[in-house]
Amino acid sequence: MLYGDWIGRWGHSYPDVEALVDITRDRRYTYGELRDDVHRMANYLASDLRIRKRDRVAVLALNRAEYITLFFATSRLGAILVPLNFRLAVKEFVYYLEDSTPWLSSSTENTHLSLRI
Repeated sequence: MLYGDWIGRWGHSYPDVEALVDITRDRRYTYGELRDDVHRMANYLASDLRIRKRDRVAVLALNRAEYITLFFATSRLGAILVPLNFRLAVKEFVYYLEDSTPWLSSSTENTHLSLRI
């Protein structure tokens, strides 16, 4: 079973039960909300960004609730999330990106700025 389907099942069975708490933003997500967010993200990745099964999606971001959504969305598509740690050295980033050969790579504004040399 794919992880994305697990969220879908829980979102259908327990839509009002709390699933995730983002303490940095004081935001709480129910399984129903998380299911809907995962569904929207998976559709965006597939339709707009053309992410398919076995594609790798590399992401550099600080720890955020959206990481959970992206993890389940890529899983729902059969794609692979490649999380990158913002504390890696430049050579390590190069290694991970060359080794994983991602179809898509993304970063948040904060992490993108910290990588500039």
